[in-house]
Amino acid sequence: MRILFTSDIHGLRAVYSRFTDTLRKYDIGIIAGDLIDEYISDEDLMRMLDLSRDDFVEDLPEPDDTLDDRLEAWRSSPQHAHLMRGLEMKEKEFKRILREAGKPVLVIPGNHDRTALSSGELLFNIHMIKLDLNGVRFVGYGWIGSDLDPERQMDRFPDVEPLIDSKTVLVTHCPPFGTLDSTEDRAGMINRIGSKALAEAVVRRRPAFHLFGHVHASAGFRANSVNGSYPNVSHFFGIETDSGGVWTEQG
Repeated sequence: MRILFTSDIHGLRAVYSRFTDTLRKYDIGIIAGDLIDEYISDEDLMRMLDLSRDDFVEDLPEPDDTLDDRLEAWRSSPQHAHLMRGLEMKEKEFKRILREAGKPVLVIPGNHDRTALSSGELLFNIHMIKLDLNGVRFVGYGWIGSDLDPERQMDRFPDVEPLIDSKTVLVTHCPPFGTLDSTEDRAGMINRIGSKALAEAVVRRRPAFHLFGHVHASAGFRANSVNGSYPNVSHFFGIETDSGGVWTEQG
């Protein structure tokens, strides 16, 4: 089976179009989270939803409001409702583009995804489930909470780990600690931000491939591990499950 893989597209329409065009030569596509970005400007929302500036008036927080109070107020505000409508429109748009390839596409949620990413019409959300296609097992695990660190992200992974074996293509948003997970801070220090719990689980289960994203600075592949984060150059990763090969596909 020939797989076309990428991650962290963040709603870039041109990238979706290139991915779809390239996918026609493959059997299946995989996107490991951050399919769309959670931010849409008020100006873009007004254009998309035919709104006016009056539709964005909000109550000012009280001085003694806690952070939880402010988050709850935001979630119940008209602005939040408009944002979710806009994000759902963007989800429908990328689904429409991907369907044009006529190939199944597997996805999981990333830390910037706020919509349901519901399965249907050749798109399959494999978060916390296994899916067998043409003799290949796929198991997915996306981002489970925007406010959780990489270790807490793994809180529900014990429910998924038993589904993984040596023939599985494992798809996660978070990278494993120590593998294609390094990023540089403003002081020039290199930090590894992957999950140690995930790295230990991968050693135990030894999937055929481990596909992930999240850390744009470490996009690339190492043995059977692939960080498909979409960088500032046009590339996707092609994966051949029969031969075990991984290569870069220019998009």
